[in-house]
This record gives sequence, C-alpha cells and structure tokens, in this order.
Amino acid sequence: MKKRLLALVLGMTMAVSLLAGCGSKETEQETAAPAASQGEDAAPTEGEDTAPAETGSSDGVYKIALSNSYMENGWRQEMEAVAEMVAATDEYKAKCVLDIYNTDNTVEAQVASLESLIEMDYDAIIIDCCSESGLNTTIDAAVDKGIVVVTFDSNSTSEKAYSIAIDSSKSYALTSTVIAESIGGAGNVVVDRGISSTSTSKGIYDTAMGVFNSYPDIKVVAEFDGEFNEGTIQNEFSTLLATNDVDACFTQSHSTAIINACKDAGIDPVPCNGDTYNSNVSANAKNNVIGAFTPWYVGMSVMAMDTAIAVLNGETVEQHVVIAPDILVVDGGMDMTAVDAASKEIGVGYKIAEEGVDYSSEWPDQFLWPVLPKDYPVQVDAQDLVDFMASK
Repeated sequence: MKKRLLALVLGMTMAVSLLAGCGSKETEQETAAPAASQGEDAAPTEGEDTAPAETGSSDGVYKIALSNSYMENGWRQEMEAVAEMVAATDEYKAKCVLDIYNTDNTVEAQVASLESLIEMDYDAIIIDCCSESGLNTTIDAAVDKGIVVVTFDSNSTSEKAYSIAIDSSKSYALTSTVIAESIGGAGNVVVDRGISSTSTSKGIYDTAMGVFNSYPDIKVVAEFDGEFNEGTIQNEFSTLLATNDVDACFTQSHSTAIINACKDAGIDPVPCNGDTYNSNVSANAKNNVIGAFTPWYVGMSVMAMDTAIAVLNGETVEQHVVIAPDILVVDGGMDMTAVDAASKEIGVGYKIAEEGVDYSSEWPDQFLWPVLPKDYPVQVDAQDLVDFMASK
C-alpha cells in the first residue's frame, strides 16, 4: 500500500472521527422517542488541563451522573449497562455512586436535564452528547460551579470539559485493507456509504475509498446508502448483485446483510466487514467468510467515569483522550502478510476472532464485543455483561 495515499486518508478523516460518536451514526437522521431514566433518582424534567474540582462527599464517595440523549439503539443500551455493572462492584461502590439519566435526543431536552443535575450536588457529570456545540454553555456553567464534566462517544466542543473519543479513521483504514487483501488486491468492490449526509459516514467512506483507490487493480463498481440498517443493506446489495460481478463488499455496519444477500442470490458469500455485533462476527466465522470488524467501545462510559474520579482525586489527567481501536478479523485462511505490514504502518492492531472469546452462540445477536481496549486496567467478562443486561 502506498504510504503517501494512506497518510492522506488518515489525515483527511481524523477530524470527523473525533467528534462523531457511534450513537450518532444512527441518530443523526432519526427522531428519538422519549426515554425513561435509569438509576436511583428519577430523571429531571427540565486542549489544556482543567483544574481539579474541589468537590466530593465527606465519606469520599463521589456522586456521578451519566447524561444520555438517546436509547433507541443497542449501543447506547449496552453503554449504560456496562457503566452500571462496573459501578455496582465493590471496588467502585467505595469510590462513587452512579445515577443514569436519559433525555429526548434534542438540545433543549438535554440542556434542561443538565441544568437540573447541576443543582443536584453531583461531583461529576459524564455526558454522551446530542450536539457538538449545543450543550457548551451548560457544560461550561457546570465546570464553573466546580463540577467535573467528561464527555464521551458523541463529544462536545467545550474547552472546559474532559473527553473520551474514538479515532475510527485508522481502524477503518485497516478494515478496508483486509477487504482489499482478501481478494488479492484485485477485483470488483461494492461500497456502502452509510448515511451519506452525515460527517461520520462520510469519514468512513472517504477512508475506505482512499484505501481501495491505492490498489490499481481494484474497481469500485457500485455504491449504495445502507443507512446502518440491516434490511436496507441487504435489499440494496441484492439489487446490485443482479447487475454486477462482485468480489467483496465494504459496509458500514452489517456483514450479516451481505452474507444473506449472497445466499439468497445462490452465490458464495463475498468478503465483507461490519461493526462488532456478535451476529456479524458469528456469521462470517460460521460461513468461513473473510471479514473485519471495527469496535466502537461501549465501555467509553466506564472510561469517562474513571476520568471523573481521577480528576476529583486531584490526579493529573489528560484532558482529551483519543482511542484508535484494534479490529477483529475472520481470516478465512487468507495470507495476512500485507495486513501485518499495513497494521504496523497505520498504527492499529488486529486480533483473529476466536469463538467463545470474541463471539459466541450464547450471546445476543446485537451484543457488542469488546467493550474496552484490551490494555485498559478495568475489564469485564462478556458473559457477566450479557447476564447483567438480561436481568434488567
């Protein structure tokens, strides 16, 4: 792969990947239904290092609120579940009490909720934001009052908040490389544009196209808007299969849709990628279809909670943390030499998916794994999280 082109791809997509979160991949075109709160209390109806806040309860246990603007996809539900499960452990109960508040997916609703939380004596508020800039004034007001604010996933542009962000450009560059190398660097590829009107989808698309265009013998024969919807992806790809000779497909969410479309057409499934849904990884592995899967860690909520606790404890904390996730690969026996070289060049690793470790017939289809970076000091067991979510 040409280094100059790869550098261009990464530089071109870095900005959009840092602010647009996984929740926003699906929510930018949807209207959220009212969401009920979780936690002990009812939901309210209404650069540089930031100095540690001088707050905290007399017993050393901090009050932390999680503010979430959307609950209509599995990612947000699992994000809240893993935070709640970790906060309920003995280790964390000695550090904090976590309350979770869900609002409508509007600036007005989340601002009203945050304004109420500011008056409820929370030591910290961690936020999956509905807007990059719409919450800034309220966030700044909270910090000015001595409350630690950490945004994650869908971040704000407030200069006073801490943040946990994903740099997906590197991960999708390696994912695209796996797809390209799965067909020997030559052949016809179909590309899913996701929700083409959004910055998140455009960043993913630009990254993939930059990689495919660096292979002179790969031809992108068709594109479609899959809209992060399994049914839409399957229908669109099925239509394209009727008029195109396709060797591989790059999709922005559901490899299951590509595999099912191929089976319906009576052809062998082509290499394809997706998010780290258990259904995706399982389908590729079961059918021996080469694939790559890009995590968007639901455990960013735990990382945000840890950041808040560290700041409250007076520790020096990096204000803006950016994570480039390693990807999962179902290799199907392919030669991984070029992928290994690209992995080193891009700076993102990969793991060959293992049954019972990275996917399982015992897990729900929409379960996302892994939830945290492999080197993060806090880890959870997949089955424990599955059981916790089932008990809710």
